[in-house]
Amino acid sequence: MTESRTVTLATVDHGDVTLPEPAWCIGHEDHVPQYRADLTHSGGRVYLERDGRHVGEAVVAQAPCAVRSTREIEGSVVLSYEPPGGMGPAAVRALADDLEVHAVRLRAFADELAALRGGGEAP
Repeated sequence: MTESRTVTLATVDHGDVTLPEPAWCIGHEDHVPQYRADLTHSGGRVYLERDGRHVGEAVVAQAPCAVRSTREIEGSVVLSYEPPGGMGPAAVRALADDLEVHAVRLRAFADELAALRGGGEAP
């Protein structure tokens, strides 16, 4: 079992705030003081590529002090398929093929997210 750890982060509205830090959190090295409700734990990113170009990513995050959104561990996926000059029919078909490959990675990401939400560690 992983030992509990905490992190202390400066905020503009509550001073220093100490929070439990999940094992999957990659840390807060670039933390800039913000509102307590905006403090977020983030996991490692899953990068999606097409022809060697970054086209998207998925990340696990949790805002443990959130006021207007959930405090649950959530996944976020961002995709950006906008090549310069647009896409012809062959490029759209190639994109569809790529999305099938990315779907496999995203399903694995969903499994890891489910394990984290159940209290377990990601595989």
